[in-house]
Amino acid sequence: MPERIIKCPVCNEPVQFNLTEDAVIGKEFPVPCIIYHGDHPFIAYLDSELNLCDVEKPYIIRSK
Repeated sequence: MPERIIKCPVCNEPVQFNLTEDAVIGKEFPVPCIIYHGDHPFIAYLDSELNLCDVEKPYIIRSK
C-alpha cells in the first residue's frame, strides 16, 4: 500500500508511514489510523481514496 508523509500535530516534524491493507479494508470511511511518532501517538483519518482528510492530536496527560 502507499507510503504517506504528514506533519506530526504534536511536534510538527515530518512523519513517514506505510499503510497496510488491514488498516482500511472493510472499514467505514474516514478510517482512523493511530500513528506512533517517537514517544507520542496521534490519529490520522484517511478517506476512501486513502488521502489524508484530518489529523487529531490526542489529549495527553503528563504526570508532574
